[in-house]
Amino acid sequence: MESSSLRNAVHRRQHKERGQLNRRKNLGLLEKHKDYVERARDYNSKKERLKRLGQKAMDKNEDEFYFGMIKSRTEGGVHIANRETSQVLPRDEVALLKTQDSAYIVTQIRAEKKRMEKLVQRIAPMVSHMRGEWLDAKAERRGALRIAGLIAAEPRTGKRPTVADTLGHGGRRTVWVEGVEELRAYKPLSSELPLLGSPAAAASSAPETRRVGSIKGQDDDEDEDEDAAMSDDDASSVESDEASASLPSRAAKKADQDARAADRKTFEKHASALLAELQARQVRLKTLESVLSKLSTVRALISTSKSGGTSARKVRAKEANAKEAVAAGGVAGKHGLSLATGANGDNGRSSRSIWRWSKERKR
Repeated sequence: MESSSLRNAVHRRQHKERGQLNRRKNLGLLEKHKDYVERARDYNSKKERLKRLGQKAMDKNEDEFYFGMIKSRTEGGVHIANRETSQVLPRDEVALLKTQDSAYIVTQIRAEKKRMEKLVQRIAPMVSHMRGEWLDAKAERRGALRIAGLIAAEPRTGKRPTVADTLGHGGRRTVWVEGVEELRAYKPLSSELPLLGSPAAAASSAPETRRVGSIKGQDDDEDEDEDAAMSDDDASSVESDEASASLPSRAAKKADQDARAADRKTFEKHASALLAELQARQVRLKTLESVLSKLSTVRALISTSKSGGTSARKVRAKEANAKEAVAAGGVAGKHGLSLATGANGDNGRSSRSIWRWSKERKR
């Protein structure tokens, strides 16, 4: 009891703990150990940074000099350096740079057109096998084909679609063969992959209905007694035999339909990728042409604004006025020369050519 009272009597430092951050008030009132670790790491990193800066200041060479020391300055604690790019270029240099930009864009346009031509050559043979439902699934597919000229444009309102407006008449392909035998043996892709939804595809996909029943109408005169004497069991056995004979053919047709559907899916996946690339290149080509047009306009404005005008018409008018001023003996331009009148001047007196400088204040 005495020891505890003595311990309490000795002056001790008051125990304090840091409060929790405002954004972490939901975790309690006192600071968590995780927050303390982050705060300690930040404090130690700053201390080490100051130590390294002090060491660099001690090891600094007093004779070291760079022109950046006198060219740079600080404003409000922000370091500002003079750079060559901050200076305004003359109009001639700007026009030259615009010319280089235009030449680069023209090169890119040519390369993009070549890529589009190769892509269109790959897509053209596939157009006749594209289903209308598949094209309508995404609006940009038909638009890309129309821009490339692979399908006809949309008919105007009130106009009946012609044969050329159909999808299959957009693409053409030339197949070269060695002889007549190869030509006769050749089967186009359209015969192997009929369009889904077409009559040929409907006929191939429709299940074959076969009439199975009792045999009648064959040799009625000779086998009339035998047909009449057939029992119900014999008739059912004949039906089962014919049904079992038709099963392999149905299974084969079902397998053929599944194979065609798989081929169609692979074909449409490949065509979708090609059309997406074609559309992206069309957008890129349109953007490049727009940029080239804007650059051409800027170059024209720069070239016509050298003499203070903003259009070619004003420049030509100023040139005509300058020529008239020279012929009349006036001053051509702000700092140019002028030619006085000829022999038949004013008052009928002959005068020699006199060159006169315009007045200019010396600096």
